[in-house]
Formats: sequence, C-alpha cells, structure tokens
Amino acid sequence: MQPSGPTQPPYQQPSYQQPPQPYAQAPPVPSHIARYIITAVVAVIVVGVVLGIGIPLAQQSVAAPKITLTDALYSTSGCFLGFGHYTYTWTFTLVNSGTADGFATVVGYIDGNAAGQAVFFVPAGAHVDKGFSIDAPDCNSHSPNIGITSVTKA
Repeated sequence: MQPSGPTQPPYQQPSYQQPPQPYAQAPPVPSHIARYIITAVVAVIVVGVVLGIGIPLAQQSVAAPKITLTDALYSTSGCFLGFGHYTYTWTFTLVNSGTADGFATVVGYIDGNAAGQAVFFVPAGAHVDKGFSIDAPDCNSHSPNIGITSVTKA
C-alpha cells in the first residue's frame, strides 16, 4: 500500500556558487581611450621631430653667405726691355654680409680670358683682405680684371 498524502521530491543538495576569481590582468582599456593615447603619443613624436630636426634644418637652409669683392687694385711687374711677361698682383677685400660662412672663387682675367683662380674662405659678417697674382703671356699691352665667379656655403 502506498502512503497517502502529498509526496515530496527527493532531497537535492543546494548548488554552491564559487566566488568570482580576481583578475590576473587589468581589465581591458576601452578602445576609444586607447585611440586617444595613441594619437597623443604620435602627436608628441611629430612635434618633437619638427622642433628637434625641422627647425635647425630650416635655419641651415635659410642661412647663406653673400660675398662681394671690393677695393680691387693691382700692380704690374715684369717685362724688362720687352722680354718675359707681365705679372699682375691683385689686392682686394672680400665682404661676407650673409648669415653663413662661405667660400668665394675669384678668377683673374687677361683680355677677358680666365688666367687664374683662387678660392678664399670668408666668415659670416667678416671683411677679409686677400690677394693673388696672374701672369700675362707676354709683354704686350693687356687689360687685367678680376671677379667672383661662385660663392658656396662652408
């Protein structure tokens, strides 16, 4: 015979839930914050490159020598009784009014033809007295002259 009355379900153990485990790592950073950080780092690098490299390069490229030849005088020697050749000895001043040191190439001419050249260093903002000589081919009458043919940055 069966007992009368309500029946009970069989006994079940209560379920046990473990406490949450602490994170072994920091929680992930939201993606929009990561983008801001990356953008800021890139911006700092770009500004550093521009200020650290770009400005000095720009200043160097803007700085240039500006050299002129002034106060050119020459003396003539040689040609004793029509023998030999004339030597023209030049003295002059090179003026660098530019913002960089430079080299000036000075060419000596006899009758419009190049007869010699010399390269001179001229510091920025300086006046430098220089000189050199050129030889004529003979003792005939000639027209000597000098001029700067090129200026380069030192």
